[in-house]
Amino acid sequence: MSIIHAKATLRALLKAQREQLTAAAVISASQKIIDQLCSQSFFINSYHIAGFWPVGKEIDLRILYSRSESTNKCFYLPVIDNNNEMNAKKEGTEPCLHFASYKNKDYLQKNRFGIYEPASLQFIQNITTLDLILLPLLGFDAAGNRLGMGGGFYDRALACLHQAKNVKRPILIGLGYEFQRQERLPTHPWDIPLQGVITENRYTHF
Repeated sequence: MSIIHAKATLRALLKAQREQLTAAAVISASQKIIDQLCSQSFFINSYHIAGFWPVGKEIDLRILYSRSESTNKCFYLPVIDNNNEMNAKKEGTEPCLHFASYKNKDYLQKNRFGIYEPASLQFIQNITTLDLILLPLLGFDAAGNRLGMGGGFYDRALACLHQAKNVKRPILIGLGYEFQRQERLPTHPWDIPLQGVITENRYTHF
C-alpha cells in the first residue's frame, strides 16, 4: 500500500470516529485540553500564537480566545490566500496558508472550504516571528508525526522550517483526542514533526 493510500485510509477512519463525538464531548475535551495548554511554560512564555478556527468536531479553541481576551497575547488564524482577490496566486499554482491577526469577536468570513477566516487580512510577514503554532489533527504517533485533513496547507506553510537555520522557530503543538493516538503513522520526507500533542488526558512531549 502506498503512503498516500495508507494516509487516506487512516484519515477516513479517524474522521469517521471523530464525527461520532457528541457536542458535549467536544466541549468537555476542549476545556481539558485548553486547561493543560494554559499551564504549560511554552504557552505562558509565548506572545505571538497561531491557532485555528474549529471545523466539525475539532478541538474548540474559541474557549481559549475568549479566556485570553484580557491578556497581552496576540493570536493569529490561518487564511488560504487564493480565496481573497488581493492575495490571489497565478492560475495553476498551489494555494498557500498564511496567518492573519485575530482578536476575540473580530469579524470572520468563510472561505471556499466553509472555514472561518479573519476578514482584516493583517498577515504576519514571516512564520518564524510566531512563538507557538497550535495545529488541528486527525492523528498523531509516538514520534510526533501528524496526520491532517490532506490538503497540505500546513505542510507548505511550514516548509520554510526545513531550511531555516540559526533562527528562532515556532513551537509546534498538536491538539487532538486521545483516540487519535497511533503507534506509527505513514509519513513523507517533507512532513514536519510536532514537538508535542495535548489531548484531553495528557500532554505528550516528543
